[in-house]
Amino acid sequence: MERVPRQKYTKEFREQAVQLVQDQVLTIPEAARRLAMSDKTLANWVFQARRGQLATLGETRRPVTELEAEVSRLKGELAEARMERNILKKAPAYFAKAQLCKAIGPTYAPWVRLAILTGMQKSEQFRLRWTDVDMEHGFLTLGETKSGTVQYVPLTEESIAILRNLDS
Repeated sequence: MERVPRQKYTKEFREQAVQLVQDQVLTIPEAARRLAMSDKTLANWVFQARRGQLATLGETRRPVTELEAEVSRLKGELAEARMERNILKKAPAYFAKAQLCKAIGPTYAPWVRLAILTGMQKSEQFRLRWTDVDMEHGFLTLGETKSGTVQYVPLTEESIAILRNLDS
């Protein structure tokens, strides 16, 4: 898991954020949410301000070298490229799903989609009866499975909608 780069806040920003909390305008979590920052960071600032040390916060940090700044920038670019790559890796699956349902036709497409959503095998779908479907509680009961045990399969909103359309 990659670490999120550390945010750099100006002295003025820190003071204004602490002022929001100290004037009792907002709670720490609410102020942090509105400022799009960590509530722990804001809580630390408020604690430092109450001790009179907010102005000295960050002075002990050494300055960032050009090389470190370049490494940080490149790590950001790499993280963005990885995210784009992961999106592109998943894209064919979404298009394939649409193409598969289109190729199968309207009669069998709901059954194929239901198999994908629930992980049911073809034989389990053939044995499925309406008495095995509990749409109110959102699950299917599979009595005869390959393992010989009863299995309860949770239903997503999409699979419930498919089953409702098949029922009508």
